[in-house]
Amino acid sequence: MLSFFFTKLLLLLLLLILILIILPINLFFFYKKIKNTNDENNNKIKQLEKENDKKTLQIRSLEDEIEIQHKIIKDLETNIKKLNNQLNIIDNYCLKLDELIFKTDYLTNFLNNSFIVSIPREKNNTDFFYVLQQKEYVIAFLADLSDDKYKSFAEKILLYDSLNKIFTTQAITKPSDILNSLLKLIYINKDFIDNFNLSIISINKFYKLVEFAGINRSIFYTHKGKIIEVKGDKYLGTENLDSFGVNNYAIPVSEGDMIYMYSDGFVNQVCGTSILSQTNFSDLLLKVSNNNLTEQRDTIIQLFNDWKKDNKQINDVLIVGIKL
Repeated sequence: MLSFFFTKLLLLLLLLILILIILPINLFFFYKKIKNTNDENNNKIKQLEKENDKKTLQIRSLEDEIEIQHKIIKDLETNIKKLNNQLNIIDNYCLKLDELIFKTDYLTNFLNNSFIVSIPREKNNTDFFYVLQQKEYVIAFLADLSDDKYKSFAEKILLYDSLNKIFTTQAITKPSDILNSLLKLIYINKDFIDNFNLSIISINKFYKLVEFAGINRSIFYTHKGKIIEVKGDKYLGTENLDSFGVNNYAIPVSEGDMIYMYSDGFVNQVCGTSILSQTNFSDLLLKVSNNNLTEQRDTIIQLFNDWKKDNKQINDVLIVGIKL
């Protein structure tokens, strides 16, 4: 019995010794593991702090950049306001110039039996019309200009100034001579030459003599129940002006005949996949040519609006009708 007791006690002592040996070892490894984990976490925290500091610097840099961009935007807004004010001034000048050009009495001061159809795409018509008395001749000038209203305004000023110079310094009435002089004056502006579409007629009211010259533009006239197109010369702006000469055309007319000058806005108007076309335009002019001038103008406007319907207007429309 005593032997069994001592045996049991010995086992307990051995177990206790084993526990005392293993437990510190486990505690050591556990501590080491915790320490390693803690070191790793500390390293991660330091790395995150570095990244955070870096991102903070980036944010500050972005804030500075945003502030700079805000200043740029404010400057741009200021410049845009100034530009809009300048454009509004130009718009007002365009409208005033159109009021001068397209007033009914502007044309009828020189040609009693005449009408103007002006259908601008926007507020003002980008096309140009000019008429004056030169001795016993009335000279009418029509230009199909740029679709851009600001560019066309500059072109109008250039044309108006050039024509005034020609008629104040030269006593010429022949349309081809006028256009040749005009070419030489404005040839320096290549962009304008590229869009050079002009027609000019000279009318001797006493002898019913009519002459025409044109560049990339034609006119129509009625005579003995027919309508006839007279085409101007082709000019692309690349020919040498020293060798290029505009042709002059004498038009046989009688009292009661009609002459029509026009830009391309009417014939090029789109409805669906079709355009009004040059043929339809000439047919319309012949059909209305025997009507009084008010009826002619109103019929032309009505047909254009009926054709266009709700479609976007492609270009400005300018048509001048003159009864001899």
